[in-house]
Order: sequence, then C-alpha cells, then structure tokens
Amino acid sequence: MAEHLYTASAHAVKELTDGGGQFNSAERLIEDLTGEQATLVLPGAPYAIAQIVAHMHYWQSHAIAEAQGISPERPAHLMDTFPDVSPEEWPALRAAFLAGLEEVKRLADERSGTTSPARNDTTVGYDLAENALHNAYHLGQIVLLRHLVGLWPPLGGDRNDW
Repeated sequence: MAEHLYTASAHAVKELTDGGGQFNSAERLIEDLTGEQATLVLPGAPYAIAQIVAHMHYWQSHAIAEAQGISPERPAHLMDTFPDVSPEEWPALRAAFLAGLEEVKRLADERSGTTSPARNDTTVGYDLAENALHNAYHLGQIVLLRHLVGLWPPLGGDRNDW
C-alpha cells in the first residue's frame, strides 16, 4: 500500500462540506437567492454569485469524477469555469451544485481512505476535503457579495450571523 502523505476522514469531508465549525453551509448561503439576485454583477466585482457557484460546481464535478477514477479534461482557461449564468438558469445550477455536495459526502463514505486515482500521495478523502476548502474560499466571497447588496443575513438568520 502506498504511503499517504495527505488524508482526510469521511467525517472531516462531511463537516467541511456541510459547513461545520465556523462555516455556513453552501445551501444556507445560496438557497434563498432569486435568479436576479444571483446573477447581479456589482460594479468593481469580477463575478456574480451565480458565476462563482458555476465555478465551484465545475471543480466539484471534476473532483467527483477523479474520485471515481475518471480523468476529466482541464479547461483551457480558468475563466472558462466562470460562465455567464442567466436568471432562468440559476435554479438548475443551484440544484446541481447542491446535489454534487451530496455526492461528495457519499463518495467520502465509500472511498475516503482509498488511494486517490488522481494522485498517489493522497486519499480520495483528502482530495474531496481539498475541494470542500476550495468551496469555502468561494463561499466567503458569496458572503461578502451578499453583504454588499444588503442580502445578509440569509433567511432564518440575524444580522450578527457570520
């Protein structure tokens, strides 16, 4: 068996994916946004919330495929992973991204301790945890954008929420 320099348990992947600890869940941060709100690009901001979610969905799908032993092609340019999203496309994108989170947790349960098909020095759990941390980075951007347009807190929260 290969020595794994980097590993993460199924529990760690689930906690990071679900927004445990100091993180809000992705679902909580995007579930109440309308298509118009999600696709609004603020002056000076490079992306709308929907574009950020599309980017996270792209790389999450990439991580899921790699965990399953599939080698997806990488995009020619990083900008290709931030596509324009119409207000009408938002509900389907949101649902697909959230369904992907459930798939990540399922794969973590099944394969977290196995050697990553994509890298010899990591486990599938580590690769999925790394993707969850990537999502956390971008979810922080979504929190900031929501604050800037007065859409904070999400439904069910109060103004002191993080």
